[in-house]
Amino acid sequence: MYHDGLIRSVPTALVQNPALPTPHEIAKDLVLLEVMHYDFDQQIKTGQIIVHQLVLHDVRQFFLLAYMQRFPIHSVIPVSQFGWDDNASCAANNSSGHNLRYLKDGRMSKHGIGCAFDINPRQNPCFDLSEAQVHEQTIPPDGVYIPGTAGTLQKGHPLVRQMVQSEWTWGGGWDFPVDYQHFQIVPDELASWVK
Repeated sequence: MYHDGLIRSVPTALVQNPALPTPHEIAKDLVLLEVMHYDFDQQIKTGQIIVHQLVLHDVRQFFLLAYMQRFPIHSVIPVSQFGWDDNASCAANNSSGHNLRYLKDGRMSKHGIGCAFDINPRQNPCFDLSEAQVHEQTIPPDGVYIPGTAGTLQKGHPLVRQMVQSEWTWGGGWDFPVDYQHFQIVPDELASWVK
């Protein structure tokens, strides 16, 4: 039986990367959400995702729908458990939320403010393309995108539709990079952090 999940303040060790600390103004509003999900063997698992309290409702609704649809999710573990290494988390096919990092242009990632999350990176890889549409890398390297297969997101999928209707952006609709695993939103209150 699905439960809404426990919500609690996040232990410092799960949000404060010693090499790249999360600003207090963001960290104080991050929450740890416990979620139930099916894995790829259709076994019920419990995971934890860290998000900003402003987006908590939408993220809860995402995982509730995923559970109702029996949409398989490999694991949901905070990135701190992978040594703050997003590539390692993706390589483990882990779904995650907050992780402070910066983009190539110097802006803070939406993950850094707790307003983005990734789902099943191996089934929903990011194809990093240059502006000239030249393929640069696949994240994770062994990611393969086959629409219609278990755990894969695609245009028109109920989970994608739900998030887009809630005004989130799905990276699978971008021109570059094409990031099928990624959802993000920027509440007005946090816009100054990512511009």
